[in-house]
Amino acid sequence: MLKVYLFKEDGSSDCKSLEVELERIEGGLPYEVIKASSSKGKLLSKQYGILAIPTLIKVNSEGEVKAALAGYRYTRDVFENFFEVPK
Repeated sequence: MLKVYLFKEDGSSDCKSLEVELERIEGGLPYEVIKASSSKGKLLSKQYGILAIPTLIKVNSEGEVKAALAGYRYTRDVFENFFEVPK
């Protein structure tokens, strides 16, 4: 199964906005969604080279990054294209 990691900072309004949108579509996604705050996800952040918060990464079963969306540049189209949500 593919995984999507949301790297976020607790208390950030940008991170919360992205998290709310993720929760809106999460039930219909063929991905396991894993939320990692920057304080608790330091090892994962280092493993995937996370430099901006919030960041979404899509990872295949081998752990290879297949797509990334860094920073808060959210638009519905960008977000839905990242997740390949049918229109």
